[in-house]
Amino acid sequence: MAKIRLSTATTIRAVLAVFLVALAGFSIRGAVDSFRAMQDAERSANAARVLAALDKGTVEMSFERSLTQVGLALPDAFGPPFSDLLAEQRRKANEHLDRIDPLLSSVPNQNHAAFKDLLDRHREAVEALRREADAALGVAADARALGVAETIPTALKQEILLLRESGQKLAVTGADIPSEAMALASLVDAGWRSREFGGRERTYLAIAALTGSAIAPEALAEARLNADIATESKRRIERLLAIQGDGLPEAVKASASKVLDSYFGSYDTLRTGFLEEASKPTPAYPLGFDEYFAASSAALDTAVELTYAAGLASVAYWDERQASARKHFIANLIGIAVVLALAAFAWMLVERRIVKPILQAQLSASRIAKLDLDSPVPYRGEDELGLLLKSLDDMRRDLRSRIVAEREVAAENSRVRYALD
Repeated sequence: MAKIRLSTATTIRAVLAVFLVALAGFSIRGAVDSFRAMQDAERSANAARVLAALDKGTVEMSFERSLTQVGLALPDAFGPPFSDLLAEQRRKANEHLDRIDPLLSSVPNQNHAAFKDLLDRHREAVEALRREADAALGVAADARALGVAETIPTALKQEILLLRESGQKLAVTGADIPSEAMALASLVDAGWRSREFGGRERTYLAIAALTGSAIAPEALAEARLNADIATESKRRIERLLAIQGDGLPEAVKASASKVLDSYFGSYDTLRTGFLEEASKPTPAYPLGFDEYFAASSAALDTAVELTYAAGLASVAYWDERQASARKHFIANLIGIAVVLALAAFAWMLVERRIVKPILQAQLSASRIAKLDLDSPVPYRGEDELGLLLKSLDDMRRDLRSRIVAEREVAAENSRVRYALD
């Protein structure tokens, strides 16, 4: 195999080019990574905003479902002021959910289509149930279709849960998700589930306080099951505060503590007393409807506060990550510009101080070898290559002087021989 022979100048250029390309590649790789991180953070922040709107909408819808269930349990038509309150809850729920579409449009994501399809489907199902509920609430209990007092609330519970679970299409997942982000998402879910399932239990207890009657065994079993599901959130909140407490925002920790102290603290004693009385034929509830509803609302509001606080912190967390990634991206762009400027300067410097003198030395040596001694060897500087070129020029002058002297001697000898002859 023939050997590839490279000149010294070519070798120096090649080595320099490889080094500069590697340096530029490293800088470009950093810029690409930071750009991707910025995009990921932007998508995550947008998803957090969408999920926050979804949580707020379903929380308001949960209260709407509770009012609907209470109204269907009453013997008379559901008129003002309760019907006005129900309409207001629907407006609030729709207002939050209507914010989702603009958020989805602002940051395109491949999961948006699937999420939007589920969202629209379940919202349509809720609208159908609202129309059915309005028809039933508008008349007295004896004029309603059989079983609507159970079927409509049950269907609303299911649709609310499915509506909220549709957000899993956008949830940020993966092994590389920071623990703080995962903790915030878990606290959002714990707060929401405490409000949702605690609210379901509260509805049965509120109806019992309003009517003064016992709760049917099946309904009581469901109320206890909902309480157990809500209690699972208590254990999750306690675990997250113990493990991630130092890394959580103060507002989130304060909200989590309020849930533990209120809903799972003082209110837990109250609801336990209601559940004990609810199975008796003639229950003696510790509070009337107004007092119980106020106390339960205050307790459930702490779960709502945790949901909103953790959701807001999640948005802020991803916004901060996006801002940090943007700074890194800009810094990398500046780094690339600096690297390119340094590369151009280094290339020019090497060409001027190393490559050009080497080529000049090669050219001058070739001329000297051919006894072309009239062209001076240009040189500059006192470095090794400058001294080398100066030595070549000194050698050129010395050789030229010797040749001139030899020619003069030869000419003189010729004249002497001519004179003797």
